Amino acid sequence: MKGPSGLIATAHPSFRPEWQATEKQLVWPNGARAYVRTPERPGKIRGLEYDLSWETEIQSWPIATREEAHSNVEISTRLDGARRLWDATSKRRHPVLRELRDEAKADPEKHVLVRGSTYENRANLAEGYVEGLERKYAGTARGREELHGEDLDDEIEGALVKQDWIDKARRYLPGRIARRVVSVDPAVTNKKGSDTTGIIDAGVGFDGQCFVFGDHSGKIDVGAWADIVLNIYVTNGCELVLAETNKGGQLVTQNLRVAAAARGLTVIVVGRDERPHPVKGTVFVKEVFARGAKEDRAEPVATAYQRGRVSHVHGVDLRSLEDTLTTWEPAPNAESPGDLDALVHAAVELLDLNVNKPDGRAGFDGLEEAARRILAPGRAATPLPSFPSSRTNRL
Repeated sequence: MKGPSGLIATAHPSFRPEWQATEKQLVWPNGARAYVRTPERPGKIRGLEYDLSWETEIQSWPIATREEAHSNVEISTRLDGARRLWDATSKRRHPVLRELRDEAKADPEKHVLVRGSTYENRANLAEGYVEGLERKYAGTARGREELHGEDLDDEIEGALVKQDWIDKARRYLPGRIARRVVSVDPAVTNKKGSDTTGIIDAGVGFDGQCFVFGDHSGKIDVGAWADIVLNIYVTNGCELVLAETNKGGQLVTQNLRVAAAARGLTVIVVGRDERPHPVKGTVFVKEVFARGAKEDRAEPVATAYQRGRVSHVHGVDLRSLEDTLTTWEPAPNAESPGDLDALVHAAVELLDLNVNKPDGRAGFDGLEEAARRILAPGRAATPLPSFPSSRTNRL
């Protein structure tokens, strides 16, 4: 509204609206008014009647209020000849966008859908902006959305994780945690087009369930990510920092040492198989040098998601991480974002996915099933299952 491409700046000088902050409205010279409302407060949308409404950047509306806000706009836009406009970037699984697209399919003359791509707006964007998006997203599902404006199906064939797996395993914050770690995959720079720094806060319950408590990934300054990691470590009582050293080498841990020393903390690097207990004033760091293909390292984590062994915590904003998990497609030499790499390191550590050991419970699966059938009515007619010939490995 107030920016260089807003209603005020783009209006003709002889017919420019005036912004009235108290009433949160624009007033044009002929008396026409435009009321500004936000989806964070959907109740404020109602109370007035509109003959034209404009819902903008719908894909970024808050999850908790987006459906109510959209519904209130629809209900309130009811004066004679009422029209509704909206704009958004394509977003998979977005219920409001799905509803609007379905309306356009059902009645294309009444609901006119206009598509465009980032390339069509290139002249209005900063130099190198599009190239940065191409380097980051080209060849991925997210690139098809961000760059080309494509609508993708909810399920992407070949994606690492299915949204259904995440939703089924979602849990509330547990009362007690057996272990908690913070995992970081630092980017070398924070320039446009560079990698994101992945920072994941995760833990494992006493029942062996892995929980994702937070995603703090993003374009983070080299000197700032260490402070974020230490804040999570100290505040949440973590026992370990998992630090990928593929790109930064020894500088990754050195960066943590400098930031820790400024807080009066000591950094101790532990071995691959060590599990230190929390010690006040000490930050334990396990350096991780990721070897092999990314798709091979990520596969056990994907299997853990499929088996419901990883739970995203209710009420935590993990949308960006979930988009990564459900759009990244494993392929030879595929570049993976920082949040995915940090998550993989955390899950591997917490679920012992790098240890190929027998599952002590697996050998008893047949016995448990047999007991259930023996105790069930009509057991004489129910054949017993065959027992496994050997114990199987699990994730």
